[in-house]
Amino acid sequence: MYLGTAVAINVATTMYDSYQQSDGSLEDFSNIYTQKVNEIEMNGVGDYIIGAFTGDTWVKAAADVGQWLGGVAYDWTPDFIKEIMFESSQSGNQETLRVIRRDLLTLDLDGDGIETVSADGSVLFDSNADGVKRGTGWVGADDGLLVRDIDGSGTIDNGQELFGDATVKSDGTVATDGFDALSDLDSNNDGVFDANDTAFEEVKVWQDKDQDGVTDDGELTSLADAGIDNIDLNAKTVNKSVAGGILRKTSTATNTDGTTTAVSYGFCGE
Repeated sequence: MYLGTAVAINVATTMYDSYQQSDGSLEDFSNIYTQKVNEIEMNGVGDYIIGAFTGDTWVKAAADVGQWLGGVAYDWTPDFIKEIMFESSQSGNQETLRVIRRDLLTLDLDGDGIETVSADGSVLFDSNADGVKRGTGWVGADDGLLVRDIDGSGTIDNGQELFGDATVKSDGTVATDGFDALSDLDSNNDGVFDANDTAFEEVKVWQDKDQDGVTDDGELTSLADAGIDNIDLNAKTVNKSVAGGILRKTSTATNTDGTTTAVSYGFCGE
């Protein structure tokens, strides 16, 4: 077992114990968390994690830890790291802070790399299809999200209409990631999503030009009109930190003019 894996499992257990003892209080959680991690004597790992958490968001802290451990930590931590909610009460008002991992397929539309936006509350979207819009990491205005208007409403309403870990596949199971979700539409099973696949015309590109998390007129484009000929479904793991989360996998889309552009999948904090 890799050292990073052992550390990740130990840290994950510590995080869970801290959360259980905090009774949902963010302040109490932070104090207990710091105390618990200080008990870990593993080459300064505890100090590093505490430093990452202090004054920063949970998503960023988890991302930093995962990156510092060579990407091993994130993949080995249990689901409570990937999706967790804290509730705190301040001045008598109930405030909910959600930090939820949400994975999306994004397209580099302008050729300068995929630009992302931090989960600072400026973009609100119902990522997990529970009917509630929350602040989320997002793709920049110059790039796009791969989407499918499942209910035919003309808008992209929630995470089930994106390609990510909220997408329900044809067999009723939930996709593990965006490439898994898109691969479900690879009807001829050739590892490429293109016009030879039945649902090709149903998949669109959403360029949220005004960054409001709402599908406005002119923001949805067919793959053909966006100049996309095909998307390679054989993604490579990258685990790169970006604003709003981590780009975990990347592949390429071939344009109708023969050039290629990046297709990336990563998580955003909600």
